[in-house]
Amino acid sequence: MLARSLFKTAEELGCYPSTYKGLILVLEKMKKGEFVWTDQNTPTTNGFNMARGWMPGGSAECGTVGCIAGWAMHLARSTGPEKEPSRTVQQLEDWYGLVMPEGYMGGRHTLEQTQVALESYLLTGKADWS
Repeated sequence: MLARSLFKTAEELGCYPSTYKGLILVLEKMKKGEFVWTDQNTPTTNGFNMARGWMPGGSAECGTVGCIAGWAMHLARSTGPEKEPSRTVQQLEDWYGLVMPEGYMGGRHTLEQTQVALESYLLTGKADWS
């Protein structure tokens, strides 16, 4: 696992602190092989698919499949309101490049591709989906 000190900060990425924490937890789980890619409609407690995310109040225990953002929010378990981060247009575009890459609704992105994209986002602020 890369040292967290190499990652951009939540402020540099324009992320909520809890979302940032969640992204790092998602990457750690990916590197440990704790997620399984699954069809977006197949319930599993550790399912991952970029085409599917759950809404606040959702639960992995109920067999919901999640994407990067869904898992990050679930794992971070924010305990209350957070100060809105200051974001540039570029930071927002980069965030959407991570969580809604081209073709994401088709669920075609593998766990390996997603791990590379997430790690590159945390390191550079840009998701590398190549």
